[in-house]
Amino acid sequence: MATNTRIYQVVHKASNTVRLVRATHQASALRHVSSDAYDCSVASQEDIVAAMEKGIRPEDVKAEPADPAAS
Repeated sequence: MATNTRIYQVVHKASNTVRLVRATHQASALRHVSSDAYDCSVASQEDIVAAMEKGIRPEDVKAEPADPAAS
């Protein structure tokens, strides 16, 4: 069975750089592009304390996308 994909245009807001990414979900396309510049992992208690001591506050996601890995 073939996997349905689309081509997503991912635009870097600050530089207006455009990348075209073929993916099954918008979240997958964004994850693909952002993985070049960012790493993501669950924060340890020490990570949280160190960041908050620097004035970094947790951010809340406005809307969670459906997890493409779960489908």
